[in-house]
Amino acid sequence: MAAELEPAQQFWIVRTGTIAIDTRATGGEPVAIETVGPGSVVGWSWMFAPYRRRFGAVTRTPVQAVELDGRLVRVLCAVDPSLGDELSRRFVKAMAERLQAARARVLDLST
Repeated sequence: MAAELEPAQQFWIVRTGTIAIDTRATGGEPVAIETVGPGSVVGWSWMFAPYRRRFGAVTRTPVQAVELDGRLVRVLCAVDPSLGDELSRRFVKAMAERLQAARARVLDLST
């Protein structure tokens, strides 16, 4: 679906299926941080310069997702700050959940 460090110009809302969000240790294999499913958002790097993906994503099951153009959404948010505020709140929530999942994964690996 997406690889780390690729340009981030879109994001997806998962309708069906599951996607593993992963990251790569230097020289290592990808490590799954979290598996997400219907209703989840995949990709937020389109929101922040330099607009490069920070994580990878691999489908685990067949997926249907809605793809949105991050560049266009940034323009819409600039025109309508209330839209930008609402999207920011929703994406920060997703980020916090991913951070907690990564924390749990690291703690699990250390035991």
